[in-house]
Amino acid sequence: VDMLVSTATQLGEWFDVNLRRLVTEHLFPLARQDPWVHYRVAELLTLYQRNMASSREEMAALQEVLNSGMTEDAHYRWSRDLALVYLPTVQGKSYLLDIYRESRLGRCWPPEDERLRA
Repeated sequence: VDMLVSTATQLGEWFDVNLRRLVTEHLFPLARQDPWVHYRVAELLTLYQRNMASSREEMAALQEVLNSGMTEDAHYRWSRDLALVYLPTVQGKSYLLDIYRESRLGRCWPPEDERLRA
């Protein structure tokens, strides 16, 4: 997981739609099972904005991970950490912010929540 996300991050603008599809089809199912993988996938989604993916691609990826990604395990609750990773990605685009707000994570950690500022 680290190798895939780190490689994608290093590729930057060359992380094109075909490569994104290949990486996400392997990582998204793992994000449903493990909150740490969900966290790494959330970091990966920040590349979508920089690479000017279509809004449809951004929305589909965000909805899938926000609605089905694991947020806690036996050792740690990742929800605040996940919110902090997602917020910079969604705050600049109202359609992504709406998806975030409607998600389980967004209802627990709304963007206006002061606990996210500390």
